[in-house]
Amino acid sequence: MSIANKAQALLDAITEETNDMVFAKDLDGRYTLVNPAAARFLQTSKKKAVGKKDEDLLPRKIARGIINSDKEILESGTSRSFEETRNIFGSERMFQTTKAPYRDEGGNISGLIGISRDITEQKLGEKLKESNERLRKVIVGAPIILFAADKDGIITVLEGKGLEMLGQRWGENVGKSVYDIYHDQPEVLGAFRRALAGEIVSSTFEDDRGALEATFSPIFDGRGMVSGVIGVALDVTRRKRMKKALQRSQENLAEAQRIAHLGNMVWDLSDNHVFGSDEAWRLFGLPPQKQGLAYDRLLRFVHSDDRQYVENIHNETLAEKKPYDIEYRVVLPGNSERTFRGQGEIVFDSKGRPIHLHSTVQDVTRHKRTEEALRKKDSDIRKAYADVFSAVTQEKLLILTAEEIDGAVGEPISPAYFVSSFEKVSGSRTHLREVLRKVGISEEELDEIIMASSEAVTNGVKHADGCEVQVYRLQKTCQIRISDRGPGIDFSNLPKATLVSGFSTKKSLGMGFSVILEIFDRVLLATGKEGTTLVLETGGCEQAESNEKVL
Repeated sequence: MSIANKAQALLDAITEETNDMVFAKDLDGRYTLVNPAAARFLQTSKKKAVGKKDEDLLPRKIARGIINSDKEILESGTSRSFEETRNIFGSERMFQTTKAPYRDEGGNISGLIGISRDITEQKLGEKLKESNERLRKVIVGAPIILFAADKDGIITVLEGKGLEMLGQRWGENVGKSVYDIYHDQPEVLGAFRRALAGEIVSSTFEDDRGALEATFSPIFDGRGMVSGVIGVALDVTRRKRMKKALQRSQENLAEAQRIAHLGNMVWDLSDNHVFGSDEAWRLFGLPPQKQGLAYDRLLRFVHSDDRQYVENIHNETLAEKKPYDIEYRVVLPGNSERTFRGQGEIVFDSKGRPIHLHSTVQDVTRHKRTEEALRKKDSDIRKAYADVFSAVTQEKLLILTAEEIDGAVGEPISPAYFVSSFEKVSGSRTHLREVLRKVGISEEELDEIIMASSEAVTNGVKHADGCEVQVYRLQKTCQIRISDRGPGIDFSNLPKATLVSGFSTKKSLGMGFSVILEIFDRVLLATGKEGTTLVLETGGCEQAESNEKVL
């Protein structure tokens, strides 16, 4: 046999035995060569395939795709290799195909040859490998445990990062019995037995090491019988701890709100409903309103005399985009009246539009009552002191309120002179001397008046970081008004400070106050946390036709 014949015989043997499809077609698309693998693809015999076209052997849609591919090869005159997917008689398959034109002795294209390999299983294997690799990365990185056991309870798979929480290593317990390892955990064995009975079981297991959420699923064999159990467990320790911490925080917040009589509320401006904490609703005498309450309904709880005020504040807040802090009265179910303090501010969306009004509401009824009681007590003490001082000093020392002082002075006849340091005390003396001299106070009286007035001015600088001096005239009486913004005088020291010669404390009027009472005809005193005002009155002030300032 010649070498050529031997080569042809070898080629024929290869094409006959290979699982790759080998074929050839003429320019009209008729098969001129089909090997057994190609014939199986075409679901016919080699003999019947020769002389037929693809549209004679395959569904029209598949045939059209092959014909178009062949046409591109023949027109380009070059070979091509590519992957393609074909739905062949109801089964989707993937192929690696190489096609090329073949030429006659004159170099002209006379047909097409091709080889095509079914790579479906190979591709599926690659995808499975990729999927397994992704799963492996999840198992390695995520806090999960994958497990499987046969129907006798022998563990066949046990791996995953979640094993670290249990203090176990990958595969450490493979081959061991579930019943031995978890003999002291009846919940785990119970879930395993239920899965063996054909049930899918989900449960959470907790101990001092942490918490796992696990799902046990039965494995069925070809006869539909349970052959084992497979499952996955997720380490939820961190989530459980965060949930408990959040729950404790919410409970602590609710308890703090209850103790402080303080609730928080959110007014949803889109649907005009108000949502609040349990304590907020309790303050209004209502059970928790999980679905919220219409704003108009909530507004009805506000006292009728305060309702318009509250509504106006809310409207101003929305219009001017500023927070508010107000007090108002509410009438609860049963007609009991309480005083609330409300504070709120607006929350805006990304476009600057108001969407919510967040607020707090606090029951300050007890505080207001205590405040009113203290105010009344202070007023009663002041009145008692005023009556005593008036009587003891034969009305030379009158204890008044700041408002009463304002009503007791006449018209100013000098500008206000502010004394901010000891160095300026001498300037106040000069200022007073010039004013009093011009209104007719005799030189004999001036020295004593200036000396006593300076004692009060010095005291203002010492204890209040400065004071203001101004002279007034009320008919023929000159009034020297000395005001400061210090802490005020302790009423418990007033008797000694004003009546005992030489007595002094840091917050008293100074050791010269008893002298002040001797020199001036009358002394008016108002003192409190907002400061102290003294008005020193002396006669001998010449009456003028008008009360124009003399300086």
